[in-house]
Amino acid sequence: MSVKSAQTAQNLPADRSSAVLEENRRLRRAMRDLVALSTLPAIWSGQSREAIARSLGDVLLNTLSLDLVYVRLGDVAQPGFVEVVRGRQSRGGGDEKEAQALLMDALDAGHGEVPPTIRDPFGAGMLRTAMTRFGIGVDHGVLIAGSRSEGFPTDQDRLMLSVGANQTAIVIQRRQAEDRVDEQRQWLQVTLASIGDGVITTDIDGRVTFVNAVAEALTGWSAADARGRPLESVFSVIDEDSRIPVANPVDAIRRGGAVISMASRTVLIAKDGTETPVDDSASPIKDAAGTMIGIVMVFRNAAMSRRAEQLRNARLEVTHGLSQSDSVQQGAERVLRAVCDNLKWDAGCFWLADTTIDRLRCHAHWARPDRSAGAFVSQACGWTFERGVGLPGRVWGSGKPDWVPDLAADGNFPRLSQAEDGGLRSAFACPIVIGGKTLGVLEFFSQRTRVPDPDVLEMMGATAGNVGQFIERKVAEEDLRRSEEELAEFFENATVGLHWVGPDGTVLRVNRAELEMLGYSREEYLGHHIAEFHADKDLIRDILARLNAGERLAEQPARLRCKDGTIKHVLIDSSVRWKDDQFVHTRCFTRDITARWHAEAALADARARLDAALEAGAIATWTWDIANNRLYADRKLAQIFNLPHSEADGAPLNRYLQSIHPDDVTRITTALEHAIAHNELYEEDYRVVQTDGSVRWVSARGHSENDASGRPVRMPGVLVDITERKLLEEALREADRRKDEFLATLAHELRNPLAPVRNGLEIMKMPRMDAGTFAQTRAMMERQVHQLVRLVDDLLDVSRVMGGKIELRKEYVELANVITRAVETVQPLIAAQGHRLALSIPQDSLLLEADPVRMAQVVGNLLTNAAKYTESNGRIWVEAERAGAEVVLRVRDNGIGIAPEMLARVFDLFVQADHASNKAQGGLGIGLTLAKNLVQMHGGTIAASSGGIGEGAVFTVRLPLANSQAVVPDSVLESTPAYETTSSGHRILVVDDNEDAAMSLTMFLGLQGHTVEMAHDGMSAIAKARSFLPHAIFLDIGMPGMDGYEVARQLRRQPGLERVVITALTGWGQREDRQRTAEAGFDHHLVKPAEAKVLEALLEKSLSGFRAPS
Repeated sequence: MSVKSAQTAQNLPADRSSAVLEENRRLRRAMRDLVALSTLPAIWSGQSREAIARSLGDVLLNTLSLDLVYVRLGDVAQPGFVEVVRGRQSRGGGDEKEAQALLMDALDAGHGEVPPTIRDPFGAGMLRTAMTRFGIGVDHGVLIAGSRSEGFPTDQDRLMLSVGANQTAIVIQRRQAEDRVDEQRQWLQVTLASIGDGVITTDIDGRVTFVNAVAEALTGWSAADARGRPLESVFSVIDEDSRIPVANPVDAIRRGGAVISMASRTVLIAKDGTETPVDDSASPIKDAAGTMIGIVMVFRNAAMSRRAEQLRNARLEVTHGLSQSDSVQQGAERVLRAVCDNLKWDAGCFWLADTTIDRLRCHAHWARPDRSAGAFVSQACGWTFERGVGLPGRVWGSGKPDWVPDLAADGNFPRLSQAEDGGLRSAFACPIVIGGKTLGVLEFFSQRTRVPDPDVLEMMGATAGNVGQFIERKVAEEDLRRSEEELAEFFENATVGLHWVGPDGTVLRVNRAELEMLGYSREEYLGHHIAEFHADKDLIRDILARLNAGERLAEQPARLRCKDGTIKHVLIDSSVRWKDDQFVHTRCFTRDITARWHAEAALADARARLDAALEAGAIATWTWDIANNRLYADRKLAQIFNLPHSEADGAPLNRYLQSIHPDDVTRITTALEHAIAHNELYEEDYRVVQTDGSVRWVSARGHSENDASGRPVRMPGVLVDITERKLLEEALREADRRKDEFLATLAHELRNPLAPVRNGLEIMKMPRMDAGTFAQTRAMMERQVHQLVRLVDDLLDVSRVMGGKIELRKEYVELANVITRAVETVQPLIAAQGHRLALSIPQDSLLLEADPVRMAQVVGNLLTNAAKYTESNGRIWVEAERAGAEVVLRVRDNGIGIAPEMLARVFDLFVQADHASNKAQGGLGIGLTLAKNLVQMHGGTIAASSGGIGEGAVFTVRLPLANSQAVVPDSVLESTPAYETTSSGHRILVVDDNEDAAMSLTMFLGLQGHTVEMAHDGMSAIAKARSFLPHAIFLDIGMPGMDGYEVARQLRRQPGLERVVITALTGWGQREDRQRTAEAGFDHHLVKPAEAKVLEALLEKSLSGFRAPS
């Protein structure tokens, strides 16, 4: 307490004096607490966040006499989060964990703020709270203080808490900044140590402070040894070409203060003297204030890039040098210089093979002017090498490159003393190879020891190839020059006329033969338009247009006008010389055929008169020039052989043979050769194939003529078109074949159903036949009679059979029923042979849309075939299965099998295998043919297979299954079991103009217990229906007067007949017929003759809702 304060207190009343004294004590205590809090940062130096939080809690708890202190540093979801609770225990109080949970809940409830009072976690009452946050502008956490005192928190309490929080935030922020600096420093050290470039840093005085691993490897200095040394002693670089040391970059950066690049081609000299080409740069290092505090050097090994650059430059200079050279020697000198300059070799020689002496000669050499190797390569002009001798000789002999690192150590180098005089130590050579032949050798020398370099050898291999192509091109150019000279000589001295014409028709060049033929001088011909010398102006315009379009003319007839006015008939062969798609000039050959033309004109006139006579007689003539293989024909013959007359007249015989049917060519050529060899008449009929694929029959006659020596020279002849005669003959044969086929089909198809019928009759004659056998036999006979009816329907229409047309009567049928029918038909034959038949049919429905009779015929024919061609007591299998949208039916046996050569013909008509008579049961050989045709008509396929004779046979049928969504028509009810007579009948009206048909159906239905009435025309049917009121009507369609369609429509309009079941019973069964009956109001459609079980099943199904008459 100050003296002034004490004096003031003495002059005050007693109560006022004590208050002032208390305030002074409180202020002194506050000052003391502030001092204590201000020293905390120094105390916390180096401590962890958790230690700081605990220390702060303890100081505040004791200094401010608090009952609770809660410190939370950081975010609970982030690393470094710290949470500390300090408190004073009271009676019945809890622990720090309970206090921590209580405060967390309070903060969550207050969205980060604590309420003014909370439950005392360390006592029984309530705590008054004060809260502040760590940091200004940045949230480093929260500080909560609690006290049981009444006046808490006072302004002084809040001040102390704020000071403590701020001191803590200062420490935390300083610690975070230091951590970031440490992290950046560590990151920089790791980065500099791991990058691929060498890095050296120095201080402001240029002394080394850091060397990374790459720099250690390149300089040879370790980081420890280099630290503190001047930069130029660690990083020593010289100019690659001048070998002068490069200036220290420290001085340059001090002066300029910016990034600098060193000399473009520098070499780093390592501690051990090793030299490495490098690319380098230097940059200043500055502190936060921008003051330069050091330098960083960055450099990398540039040996690979420098080498690649040297090789690239060498290749470019070689290519450019060759392209600019006019001779082999000039090109070789440029190649030698380009390689030596860029790859740092000192001299080179170019050797070419001299084929006259079979040795290598030096054709060019080059050496650096500042080197002593010039004398050595100059002496090379006097050297020659044979294969295998010296470096050039052994490369020439092997065709492979060779590298000599040390010439003194090479045992096959005759020029060693001269090389040593020139200071040469190493050499290499590459062969110049074109098309597998070594033309020469490129040889290079160095005054330094050079180890083999694969990159150089690879580059020189390509260079040698370029040189070889250059040599080849120059040789070709020389050959071309000589060829042009020879061509000019040939052009002028040729015995036929030659001339060149420009694109505008101007004559550019002409030879002596053409000038002599036409009588002009060279001056009178050259420079003139070619049309001036042609008698036909339009023709020359046409010729030039065709040539300009790219056509090549051969033997083009033309008429040339001679100087004396006469006309020369010539043949012109001409083509165009093009350059860059531009017409340069024509090249024309002219042959004089004037004499031949006059002879041919006379002959043509004679032939024209003969042609007129032959045309009237429809006869073609021809003359075959045997010696020259030319066939001269008239227009009639050209027409028959599909040839323009201009092409046919004088064409080779082979051109005509191309139009003759291939099956006749051998016979015709044999007959011609025979007639010529024996001087006999040639007479043959053969076929000529037309352009549309049709065939014309011709009859040719001719006779060969011999010359005086007996040698055949020509064969004149005639040819007559006999196509109409051949067609008539073929028609007769076809009619006879169809007759035989019809009779065979008739006999075969009638026998199949008649056999079981006849067997059934015989069975019925037996005296001891029981009722079951009788019923079974009768049912079998009924099925076969039904099949016979269907067959007779087809066989009656003979014109359809002769035309190869059989109409299928398709319906929905189960494959199992088809197989059952077929087995019943063939069973007697199978039983007679003692065969065992095995059936394998799936339980699932295999529904076909097929003609059941025809399909039963297919299976029956296959079973019959198996039974006939299987030894007694054999095995036959019938197997069926579903395969996707198809059904696969196999009939196989263990019979005598089918020979491989017969498999392809087994389905042909009238074809039967060549079996012994006791191995077959007869037959006309049409069963399998019919099976194949019927299967194909059903959209299926059939195939035969066999392992050979004695291995049995398998016949596989594939048929499409019926649509799974198809509505199965009533006719499928044929597969229902045999009916039984119903106990309750119905009223039924039968309408048919055929009285026998109506009567038989009436009797049948009456025996079934129905009440039946008949009518024989439409009007009486309607009247009968009105009075009889039937439940069902069977109505014929084709009746006189009112047909069945109209009767049905009128019945549907009669009162009381709306529900009557009307069924069409007719001979018409096509799809369109069924559609018409449905449209007319019919409920069902049956085709005559309908089977009894089908009728009864239909009535049972359709009339189940009607009550029987009483």
